Amino acid sequence: MSVSKNYILNIVMTITGILFPMITFPYISRILMPEYLGKVAFSQSISSYFITLSLLGIPIYSIRELSKNKYNQYEFEKVFTELIIIGLVGSLISFVFFQIMINNFDIFIEHKSLLMIFSVQIFLSFINIDYIFIVLENHKRRVIRSLILRGVSLFLMINFIKKDSDYIIYACIIIFPELLIKILDFYSVKKYLNFKINYEIKKHIKPLSILFLTTISISLYDQIDTTMIGIINGDEAVGLYSSAVKMSRILIPIIGALSTVIGPQLIYNIKEKNKKEIYKKIDIFLDFNFFIGFQMVFILEILSKNIIIFFAGEKYSSASSTMQVLLPIIIFISIGSFMGGRILTSNNLEKIPLRCNLIALFLNISMNFIFIPKYGILGAGISTVITEGINCILKSLSVKKLYKDYVILTTDRIKYITIGIIISVLIKNFKENLNSLDNFLVIVITGSIYICLYFFILLMFKDKIILKYLEVISEKLKNIKKKYGRSIFDAKQK
Repeated sequence: MSVSKNYILNIVMTITGILFPMITFPYISRILMPEYLGKVAFSQSISSYFITLSLLGIPIYSIRELSKNKYNQYEFEKVFTELIIIGLVGSLISFVFFQIMINNFDIFIEHKSLLMIFSVQIFLSFINIDYIFIVLENHKRRVIRSLILRGVSLFLMINFIKKDSDYIIYACIIIFPELLIKILDFYSVKKYLNFKINYEIKKHIKPLSILFLTTISISLYDQIDTTMIGIINGDEAVGLYSSAVKMSRILIPIIGALSTVIGPQLIYNIKEKNKKEIYKKIDIFLDFNFFIGFQMVFILEILSKNIIIFFAGEKYSSASSTMQVLLPIIIFISIGSFMGGRILTSNNLEKIPLRCNLIALFLNISMNFIFIPKYGILGAGISTVITEGINCILKSLSVKKLYKDYVILTTDRIKYITIGIIISVLIKNFKENLNSLDNFLVIVITGSIYICLYFFILLMFKDKIILKYLEVISEKLKNIKKKYGRSIFDAKQK
């Protein structure tokens, strides 16, 4: 299946992933309010460390190793079976450590019920096998699965969450439909398990240990702000911060979908040392980030307060400034993850992303200790965006060092940023005249004007991406006209 078709399937899944929280979050946030939403978010942040611990870096490593052996059935089954065994051991060890922790530290007593619910995810984390469907490029299954999961979850939330004390039910709805789908996934791929082989577990330990340290540092890095806010400022502050984070991260999966699609092909090209194809894949990803990704940031920056109030409610309005600060992470996380997880890791340079993540983690924790007590959730946002930016730059410089003749910041990419900044300044002034309107209307009108201006200016500059897609659309229309025009003529002849 082509990159474009796979990307469309991933976009369908991604859009449903965006629509799902856009539908559920306004409902959940207004019922649970910041305090109870914060309790769930804090408990999730604690359990996420142990889920990452149990996964041992397997999801990233598996895509690389299974992609290399995709056309060798015996080796494919061998690697998959070995990784499942390692994952099972990791899940059990992590689950035991988690139980010891929540039963021996007083700080977790208030959240113990929630933590016990989330511990089920840790126990069954070895069945997180989405990577095999990515390698096999079975994106159709991934789309159908995600649609079923989100549909079931939406139904359960609307019918069973009616008051703030239902936050325990909310936690159950977060994990149990997903676990059921993953169990079915695991059952469907059991044909790739081959327990009659001679296992070579040892050969996976060294590369997995590096990836494990990388992923655990990422997990700490992603969740430490929420954890520290919960400890320092309490559950209500976590609820406000989580709303800002959710709104600022909600569009990241759109860009990540492209990385997921081109990942296996990029790994294969790197293995074959096909520099032309490697550069082509990197171009596709980076062009998309600058062409679309930066525009997402600019639009959300203009509309941050309207979006927070519309989706979460007036009680969360104080989180809008934090959302504004966090928005650049859309670009930083997307490019940083691609540079580290797809390019450097595929070149067996796992130590570089690990080093970058550890530097960012150290900086993030240090700045959180300084900024959170002084500025609260805004301080956590400042710490996060600075460290994400540094992490992204370090990984990009490492890729540049690896591929010296590749140009990351091209003239066209700078052009997209410049145009976005100019439009943002113009629209911010115009938006002041819309403040009397409903938040939804402000979002729709402002977003539409931004998009129209952006594409109009690019057409004036005869941008290559715009012209390319206009040419493709024109060709498709010609084919449709030719096909159906002939059909109509044939019908008349008969």
